[in-house]
Amino acid sequence: MKIHKKILFTAAALLAFNSAAAAWPDRPIQIIQGFSQGAATQAMALDVGEILKKAYGAEFYVLAKPGAGGIIGTDAAAKAAPDGYTILLGTAGTHAINPALYRELPYDAQKDFEPITLLADLPNVLLVSKDSPFNSVQDLVDYAKARPKTVNYGSSGNGTSMHLAAEQFRVATGIDITHVPYKESAHALTGLIGKQVHMTFHQLPAVLGQIRSGTVKALAITSKNRSPALPDVPTVAESGYPSFESVTWFALFAPAKTPRPVIEKINAAVTAALNHDLGEKIKANGATPRPSTPAELTAAIVKDSAQWKAIVERVGAKLD
Repeated sequence: MKIHKKILFTAAALLAFNSAAAAWPDRPIQIIQGFSQGAATQAMALDVGEILKKAYGAEFYVLAKPGAGGIIGTDAAAKAAPDGYTILLGTAGTHAINPALYRELPYDAQKDFEPITLLADLPNVLLVSKDSPFNSVQDLVDYAKARPKTVNYGSSGNGTSMHLAAEQFRVATGIDITHVPYKESAHALTGLIGKQVHMTFHQLPAVLGQIRSGTVKALAITSKNRSPALPDVPTVAESGYPSFESVTWFALFAPAKTPRPVIEKINAAVTAALNHDLGEKIKANGATPRPSTPAELTAAIVKDSAQWKAIVERVGAKLD
């Protein structure tokens, strides 16, 4: 009798669970991103929200929760109710880099989330101020080698892709430069424009407008190939360091145990957009669209976690 009641209870719970998933979305969706409102993650999160609104009539809002290299926002998403009404705009930093950098994280990058889809691959771009004497990677390297410890670089904080790209650059070129961490990527860019720092690496989509307007000067792209958005800007690899590459990605996640039908709905709408209008917009902004299945996103996290762990060990970066 007890077993019979347990079966009935389980069946009722499953029915209610599936009914809620079928009704999704019937209230606003919260899209969390763990960086500043001026970061590229904010624009991407807004794009995702518009896609879901168009596909399913979903109202949405984007919540920026910056701090600690994306940890604060990511942790908030991990602890949210798994009901399909919280989505995380995650990054290679939140899910592959941070686990390699920190001894302890408040979330488990793999166990605490349901992967939905990859969104885009993003290169960083090496920037200097518009009237900097450096017009090439070699100019910068020659200057830094002649004056050890006098060149500094800004980043959006310890352990971010901006920081690690610069550390990879330091190791690859053999120069001795000093890290100046800011709280946000926008602050690092302001520091560069105000000549508080000599250089910075920044995700290309967020600074494409400033580069094209001449507010800052782009010396090199960190991907293996040039960006169609900036075809005249060389890569670091072709600037004398052929093995150099530093590319990160954006992806969508939901809290663990979010209903599978909801995951499939979000994946279907977003990947369709990545193959059409959203993909074209991403290309125009200097990134590469990367639609995927949830399983492909899981595989990317496993693969990239190992790669970033090796990079972290090579450049000697470690945070507590």
